[in-house]
Amino acid sequence: MTDHPQEQLQVLIRNEISAEVPPDARALCDELSKKNGVLAVVFYGSGLWKEASADTVYDFYLIVDRYRDFSPNPLLAMGGSIVPPNVYYHEHNAKDGRKLRCKYAVLRMDQFISAAGGQSFTPHIWARFCQPARIPYVRDKDIEARLLGALTDATITFHKHTLQKQTADELSVKDLWQTGLQFTYQSELRSEKKNRTFEIFDHQTEAFVRRTQLACSTLSPEHDIIQGDR
Repeated sequence: MTDHPQEQLQVLIRNEISAEVPPDARALCDELSKKNGVLAVVFYGSGLWKEASADTVYDFYLIVDRYRDFSPNPLLAMGGSIVPPNVYYHEHNAKDGRKLRCKYAVLRMDQFISAAGGQSFTPHIWARFCQPARIPYVRDKDIEARLLGALTDATITFHKHTLQKQTADELSVKDLWQTGLQFTYQSELRSEKKNRTFEIFDHQTEAFVRRTQLACSTLSPEHDIIQGDR
């Protein structure tokens, strides 16, 4: 295993994205992957880390090369290019009669990569994908490698932006994630409650702590991060 922290971070994320997903999410992914022009399906959000219920709405991103490959509607293509992403709602009837629901956003590969590296006017990509995700469908290994690089960039971008806003000499990993996620919610005018950030962290503490260890080692910040969740 490599000793370089950024490469270790890539290994961590590679293992995550290739892990199994819940059967309901898999059924939805199988449908979404059949849509025109889809290069990959990225699964993220509370449907990944919380136990599902009858009210669960799963969250996906569909990565495409060109919007017109996905939809012939020129207005949707224009909207997705100017103010990405386009967001849709989808329902699927499971074999046992349950109705599965999801939201999915459609984004070009180049837009996803750029935004993950902090090159967009909102933090919505790097704020979402600095967190653990899955890629239950990808067309080929080259696309998988590009997405892996983007997810690694998103994690580093999150820590870079968050640490730049810190004034304390020392903070916990949990404080760092709470501060960073809360800032991105405010930037996006999202209506998330403050305790939402604690819930996200507490469900995946080990993954977040390891991300911070490796990202901070990559950035070599002056801040003293306590290696733990307190």
